[in-house]
Parts: sequence; C-alpha cells; structure tokens
Amino acid sequence: MCQYIYDLIKGKNVIETPIYDNMIQQLQEIHEGIQEVRDSLRMDKQLLLKELYKKDVIISAMIEKLPDMLWFKDVEGRYVYANKAIREGLLLNDSPEGKTDMELAYAAKEEYGDREHTFGEVCGDSDKDVLENEYESKRYVESGKVKGKMLHLEVNKSVVKVDGEIIGVVGSGRDITEYREELIKNAQIDVFEKNEYINKDV
Repeated sequence: MCQYIYDLIKGKNVIETPIYDNMIQQLQEIHEGIQEVRDSLRMDKQLLLKELYKKDVIISAMIEKLPDMLWFKDVEGRYVYANKAIREGLLLNDSPEGKTDMELAYAAKEEYGDREHTFGEVCGDSDKDVLENEYESKRYVESGKVKGKMLHLEVNKSVVKVDGEIIGVVGSGRDITEYREELIKNAQIDVFEKNEYINKDV
C-alpha cells in the first residue's frame, strides 16, 4: 500500500483512481500548509528574538549609565549583579559577583587601610532585616568611609520572589553625601539620623 502511494506521488504508471488522487492532493496541500506555518513561525521567532535582544541592550545601557548604584544579591548576601556605579563607587571591584559585602570590604581595607575603608561592614544587617520581614520597599541610610572619604547613601531594598520563594534582595543607593555633610557642617538638624527624611514622601 505504501509503495502504491509512493508510486502515485512519483507519477509512475499506475491505475488512476480519483479517490486516491484526491487524497494525495489533500496530503500535498496539508504538507504545503504546514511548511508555510513553519516558515511563518521561524520568521516570527527571529523577529521576537531581535526585539528581546534590543530591549536587553536598552535596559543594560540604562542600568549601567545611571548614576545611582543598583545591585542584586542572593539570600546568602552574595552579589549576583552590580552596576558600574556601585562597582566603581563603593565595591571597588570589577567582578563582585559571588562575593559578599564583608569580603569586598576586607579586600578594600587591605588596599586602602583599615581606617580608610569602613563601608560594607554593616550592610548585611539591612539585608537580614529585609529578608526576615520580607519588605518590598524599605529605606535605609548607610554611611562609611570609602578610600578615606565619607559616603552617605540613601538605600532602598526589596525582596525578590519567584513563585512565592524569596531568591534575594534587590537594592538601589543614591549618594546624599554632599547634602548630609552640609547639614552637619552648618549644625543643622540631621534628618537622616532621626530617620525623618527617609520615611516621608519626597
């Protein structure tokens, strides 16, 4: 039977049967239709991948060029991602992935001196606070020395969940050093220390 259909497709001399001829025609049309769908899906996939790649490039460029520090750590406090601002302005490491704040702080201390780099020693406490309370938006003010200069950051942290399971903490940090140092210099009320500034809408 299979050989007979094969001969029909190949156009060999066989007894003409309208029923089989019609069946073969339908099979050919179905095959062509499937091929058209495959071609269409292939083109759609290529266009989709191109759009996804374009969006990835745009998002990456935005994150890397923003002056704010942006990062993501896993539940163990190890950096999974850190943008250029935090790599250069705080972590002082081009490849912080897989390292904790304490490890990076110790490395910086060895290079710049124990008293010249104090930032990063207590950051884990705020991460622990966010994880234990599952905060989706929690503000902190974190301060310390970086290469001998004081740095004050307004930090916002949130837990990140996948299917209800916490996978880490995402954070952003904005440099408020100039503003806060001006308050201290002029003996004005330090709203950061009193926690007033970070709890009100701005």
